[in-house]
Amino acid sequence: MNTNASASVNAINHSGSGTSDFYNNTIYNIKNSSGNAASAAGIKVTNGTVTATNNAVLDVDTTGTGGKDCFTGSITQTYNISSDATASGTGSLTNRTATDNPRPAAGDWVVFADLTSGSEDLHLQYLAENDALNAGADLSGTFSDDIDGESRPTGANTWDIGADEINGACNDKFAYRRLITIDHNQVGLDNNAGNLTNFPALVSLSGIPKAGTSFSGMPTKSPIWTTKSSTMMGPHPAVM
Repeated sequence: MNTNASASVNAINHSGSGTSDFYNNTIYNIKNSSGNAASAAGIKVTNGTVTATNNAVLDVDTTGTGGKDCFTGSITQTYNISSDATASGTGSLTNRTATDNPRPAAGDWVVFADLTSGSEDLHLQYLAENDALNAGADLSGTFSDDIDGESRPTGANTWDIGADEINGACNDKFAYRRLITIDHNQVGLDNNAGNLTNFPALVSLSGIPKAGTSFSGMPTKSPIWTTKSSTMMGPHPAVM
């Protein structure tokens, strides 16, 4: 959202006297470009009683002199993420940076599918560096699905923060975006399963590898390389 407004731009503005709960929202790129005293906010509360849990609010800005806060006002917060210091309460994470880089360096990231302006895709990427994964509170007593209608899991450290939940079926699969190093000296060099007691991982590939993919240091016996299947053994002949 990038808006010229004379006063303020807020993704969620609670100004009534009632009680509201805001759960598992993803709010990104709230901009007020009107200048002057304009302000911007992700979740703003000026009246009423508000609870906010499992919300990801990132990149709130203004060209004016007003505030630019991910969360502002009297809010009971838990397990939220902000790109500034305004997320608070148990389990909340502050000063996180939104990215769509599938291989970010170590840091404090929330990794989305695509942040290209005009075609943003705010689904989460399944990466170890993605701080939104498994960082939320289990709210299955209130609701149990995500923005796509996919079921969320139950239990501590299972819910993702924001609107999207990485499908649980993916949690035992490699997302094909990270470097894996396998010491082939610890791997048997023939098809005798008895020599594979120290094999550290089973790698399964799906689809056609992207250009620039390479493999090195693989065992030299029984080479198999099939680009349209999920089978990989032996050396890869060259960088694709």
